[in-house]
Amino acid sequence: MKKKKGKPKTKKIIEEKIPFPTQIADWAKEHEKQLYIVAIIILILVGSGWWYKNYQKHKEWRAQKQYSIIVSTYPTDNLTDKTKWQTPIKKLEAFLHEFKGTKTSLAAQLDLANAFYHVGSYGRAIDLYTELLDQIDSNHPYWQLSQFGLAYCYEGKKDYTKAISILEKVKANPDTTMMALVHYNLGRIYELTGKKSKALEEYKKYLEKENFGIFKVLVEEKVKVLEHKTVS
Repeated sequence: MKKKKGKPKTKKIIEEKIPFPTQIADWAKEHEKQLYIVAIIILILVGSGWWYKNYQKHKEWRAQKQYSIIVSTYPTDNLTDKTKWQTPIKKLEAFLHEFKGTKTSLAAQLDLANAFYHVGSYGRAIDLYTELLDQIDSNHPYWQLSQFGLAYCYEGKKDYTKAISILEKVKANPDTTMMALVHYNLGRIYELTGKKSKALEEYKKYLEKENFGIFKVLVEEKVKVLEHKTVS
C-alpha cells in the first residue's frame, strides 16, 4: 500500500530557519516608504510639542518683563485723576491683547479693572472683574480682590444691595483670608444705608479679627457712636 505524499513543508522550514531579526529587517525594507512617512510624522509632532512648550515659556517670560515695565507707570497719588491713568490703561489693554492666556495676564486684567474703577468707569471695571472671576477658582488670591472690586463698583453706582450681596458671598467663602476687611466694608455700607444695628455688628466683628489694622481706631470710634445711638 502506497503512502500518501504530504504537502511540501519547504516554505515553513525556510521561515523557521530565518532568524527573527532578519525577518523584521526584511519587513522593514518592504515597508520602507510607509515607515519613513510615520517617522516624519512622529518627528513633526515631537518637534511641535517641544516648540510650543518653549514658545509658551518664552511668552510668559516676555509677559512678566513687559508687565513690570507697565506697573512702573502707575500713578502713586491722586488715583482718581483720569489723566494719570490714560497711559497705563492703554498699555494694559495692549498687553492683554498680546499676552492673553498667560498667568501674568490675570494680574494685568485685575490692574486694568482697578484702573477703570479709580477713574469712575464702573461698568467697564465690572466687566473686567467678572471676566477675571470666570477664569479663576474661589481659592485663587485674585478671587477676593476681584470681589472687593465688584463691591466697590456697585457701591460707586449706589447699588448698595448688590454690593452687600457680593461682600456676603466673600464672607461665606471658607477660603477667604481677608475677613476683617469684609466686616469693615459691610459695616461701612450698612452704616451708609442707615442700618445701624447691622453696621455695629460688623464693626465689632472687624475689631475681633483685627488688632493692628489701619481702620482700627476709626472703627473703635464708630462703635462708640453707634452704641450710643442704638441705646438712645
